[in-house]
Amino acid sequence: LSPALKYQLTCRLPAENCHGRHHGAPDALDDLPSPICRYLPNGILLSVNAAYCRHAGKTRDALVGTDFLEQVPEPEREQVRDDLTRLNAHV
Repeated sequence: LSPALKYQLTCRLPAENCHGRHHGAPDALDDLPSPICRYLPNGILLSVNAAYCRHAGKTRDALVGTDFLEQVPEPEREQVRDDLTRLNAHV
């Protein structure tokens, strides 16, 4: 897997509304040092932790609802897209 995809792989989290906290998930998620996100099969971000926001240089509200591939450097996007397609084929 590409380094960018390894960064993007996520924990499976309960659904979150688009305003912030993870409902049903521990608040400690925001304290984790690694960027964590949850996204739909089409790449739209559902939730992000504080480390993800810091890494992206954007607020949670600015990230949720956008395509996570926008955060992947352009030269790596096609490889990440291909890796995700292969991973999703096994789900």
